[in-house]
Amino acid sequence: MRNRNILAMGIILLLISIGIIPSSTSITFYDDNTPPITVIYFNGTLGENNWYVSDIIVTLKAIDDESGVDETYYRLNDGDWEVYVEPFIVSDDGIHIIKYYSVDNAGNIEDIKSGGFAIDQTPPIVLFVCTIKGPERPSIKVAGTAEDRMSCLERVELYFILNWELIGTSYESPFSFLFFPECNVNVRGLIFPPRFSNDYMSFLSIYVKASIDLCNALIPYVRAYDKAGNVGKSIQSGPIECRDIYKCIFKHLSFTKNYSGRIGLFYIDASFKYERE
Repeated sequence: MRNRNILAMGIILLLISIGIIPSSTSITFYDDNTPPITVIYFNGTLGENNWYVSDIIVTLKAIDDESGVDETYYRLNDGDWEVYVEPFIVSDDGIHIIKYYSVDNAGNIEDIKSGGFAIDQTPPIVLFVCTIKGPERPSIKVAGTAEDRMSCLERVELYFILNWELIGTSYESPFSFLFFPECNVNVRGLIFPPRFSNDYMSFLSIYVKASIDLCNALIPYVRAYDKAGNVGKSIQSGPIECRDIYKCIFKHLSFTKNYSGRIGLFYIDASFKYERE
């Protein structure tokens, strides 16, 4: 660097002597062999597992204590190199890599550095259907899918909008939950003589009709979390309705012994009471 400065000084003195450069011109020489140091900063809302769940403001700060910083350059992902002027915003979901370096006034060039971050601002998409199985010990099945294309699915939770109690958790998609509600099963028709055990009674139906009455207005509500912490939600538009009439012909049926009504040798007109399980 010293030899180059001496050579440059000789050329400039020659140009001054022949009048090409005015003698009043101020010339600065730098004895600087050290490149600048550039630091990158990311400013955003950090979710879970090092995923950002907001736009990111990227700031580059370069320092050169000798000749000073001339320019800072950066490249976002596979884009073109650009001159850094001011902090810029990255909004797109995905994994982003920023390469950068600075040049000082003496012409020293910093080695290219890189920094990265991941953005996921999109919650999972949740779809589900609700079905009821009966008439024996009625159950509610809530099944569906939860899709997240960026940070991937973390878990799915099922609630009923009654007391907001967590009913179940699944860590995969498709998911399925089985719930045994508090309800009454109304049974009426012709049967063969019933049999009773400690907890249940059973019979062979000749021709029986059965229906289910839920004791509470149950509205399924599903929440899906991705690994970034975003939450997707889906709620049924109204309470679960049990409209089906089950027609049982020559079928073995079993019900709880907790009932009200009449059960005879060949006829049944009873309501069976089930507690939540």
